[in-house]
Amino acid sequence: MSKPYFYFNLATSGVLPEQDLARLDAAGYTIDLRRVVVESTPHSTPAMERPALVNMLRRMRAQDTLVVSKLVFLGRSVRDVLSTIERCRDAGLRVHCEETGPANLASAAAPIAVKTLAAVAELERYSASARTRAFLSQAQGEGRPLGRPPSLTAQQRARVLERLARGVAVSDVARQFHTSRQTIIRIRDKARGQSGS
Repeated sequence: MSKPYFYFNLATSGVLPEQDLARLDAAGYTIDLRRVVVESTPHSTPAMERPALVNMLRRMRAQDTLVVSKLVFLGRSVRDVLSTIERCRDAGLRVHCEETGPANLASAAAPIAVKTLAAVAELERYSASARTRAFLSQAQGEGRPLGRPPSLTAQQRARVLERLARGVAVSDVARQFHTSRQTIIRIRDKARGQSGS
């Protein structure tokens, strides 16, 4: 027999959200306090890094229902919420959220709420990509260097090349300048490329 499990991620840990439980009870859920979990993790924490939620999902069996009053309890972002819903669908669980209505968010035929979330996630991804391209284009137009700043100054890079030319091993040079071998190799290869052009 399927069972409902109730999950809350609140600012005050251990305090039962009486008003939320009353609303869910009025909506027709049978609330067994042994299947109510209240935890207090920052809402910026990904769903699968919330210990109480992860433990609850492990306890649940196919056809059980995860009930939340707010979408934010399912993840820190639209993508994280969608990932949690997909994980539940893959496990054969049902997901109900009071905010979005009575539909099973994890049903095979995605309800309108999940389709809307997916569209918003795609919009966010596209917007972030467009903002990044615009920023890079503006930075290039202004002549600003792109990428991470070099870990060694121009003087230090010149000294690296001098030591490599004297035959000092890459690992030894990296230790002397407190940097990685990859950084020394990049400096060497860039200098070779410039001298070869």
